[in-house]
Amino acid sequence: MDTNNLRLQEKKRKGKCGFVDENGREVIPCKYEFVGEFKEGNLLWVNDGDRIGLFDKLGHEIAPCVYSGMDFLHEFSEGLLAVKRDEKRWGFIDINGREVIPCCFDAADGFREGLARVMNENYFGFIDKTGREIIPCKYINAGVFSEGLAWVEEDGKCGYIDKTGDVVIPFIFSKAFGFSGGIAKVIIEDPEVVDNWSFSYIDKTGQVVVKK
Repeated sequence: MDTNNLRLQEKKRKGKCGFVDENGREVIPCKYEFVGEFKEGNLLWVNDGDRIGLFDKLGHEIAPCVYSGMDFLHEFSEGLLAVKRDEKRWGFIDINGREVIPCCFDAADGFREGLARVMNENYFGFIDKTGREIIPCKYINAGVFSEGLAWVEEDGKCGYIDKTGDVVIPFIFSKAFGFSGGIAKVIIEDPEVVDNWSFSYIDKTGQVVVKK
């Protein structure tokens, strides 16, 4: 059955939440603190106390309520969802609820362009969909990949790396942002001007194309 076409409605009974179908049949029992639907429309999440799990729209449990957090901001990205176990360790599950990347990171974001930003011991790096560390967790801060590049911070300055970890734009910016349409916003601090934090825009060679 194509669950995309099923329409469920959140139902509350005696202070607890669940889901009913168009005929009022209780598909997911009203026994959870909170419930919600992913934007993709295929899966539902439920909150049982301080733990979160997943169901499909037929009421089948996809992932038990063992996770203390989920990446609802990004939801499923590129088929995977960042989840947290034991209050502190993050990993990834697929749409079938399988934990395909173990919960072994201090923090994790959704996948972008085949790589996900993760953090261990307060440093950021990137992994692929097998969980392999492609770019070591060595940066004090980092953005996500966009248009093949990600900004990273080292020794108080920001630059850009490619998906192999090579630095393609040097660490010369006070702040940096992701690329869009071949252009990225950066802040170049002028040492001769006090408190000068005006924005500039660079291309993928690092050349300033607009300065404000």
